[in-house]
Amino acid sequence: MKNQLIILTAIFVLFVACKTEKETGKTKSVTETEVSMADIAGTYHGVLPCATCAGIDTEIQLAEDGLYQIYQAYIDEDKEFATRGTYEYNQKYNVIQLLGENEDPSYHQYTFKNDRIVKLNERGKPIKGELAEMYELRKIANTDLLLDKYWKLTMINGKSITDKQVPQKEAHIVFNDEQRISGNTGCNSLGADYKLPADGKIEISKIITTKMACVKIDYEADLILALKAATSYRITDSVLLIFNEEQSQRLKFVESEKPMGF
Repeated sequence: MKNQLIILTAIFVLFVACKTEKETGKTKSVTETEVSMADIAGTYHGVLPCATCAGIDTEIQLAEDGLYQIYQAYIDEDKEFATRGTYEYNQKYNVIQLLGENEDPSYHQYTFKNDRIVKLNERGKPIKGELAEMYELRKIANTDLLLDKYWKLTMINGKSITDKQVPQKEAHIVFNDEQRISGNTGCNSLGADYKLPADGKIEISKIITTKMACVKIDYEADLILALKAATSYRITDSVLLIFNEEQSQRLKFVESEKPMGF
């Protein structure tokens, strides 16, 4: 009887130890796969399917502090949207929800997959079918697209720069890797400092220009004011858009070949 009691006690101890070890292992594996806001933060871009157009060019910027901005343009149509707000990440279900004032959380749901986010349907489930792969937005490095490019100015405050307004020197800017901007207003040489405090964010300061009299252009002052007011930017298909704090598009540049003698 005594021997049986010892055996039963030993079996119970082994059972508890095994159970504890399994639970500990399970906890460890969950911890290893946890995703932080820092992991999610970044800029994601892609073209989402559209029933009535060629596609919706979509860019979503997710900040580590839980803020987001989304830009959408309907390809081949004159429709663009830019909104911002907060987002939530559900660790258990690996779901990101955008919670902007004008956004339907059930429409803007995404699952996180390292270098991309994938749009879910309104029930929070994966979208299936032939177009399933087109619902992916891939993480991009805006900095790589921005630096050492010749950005030709084409629009200020919604007004296009016409050929008649372009003098012998093109209005343009170039960002170098030492946080300096060089360029021309279309009349005067321009220089400035810039910072990229977060992905998709920009601050431009210490703008200086030469002091030549500008006869043929009337947009130089507006260009300088728009650069000073810049708070964010995005690059899509070799087009650079610069926005102010109200998310109003102030400047539009296109990547161009550097002129002869540049």
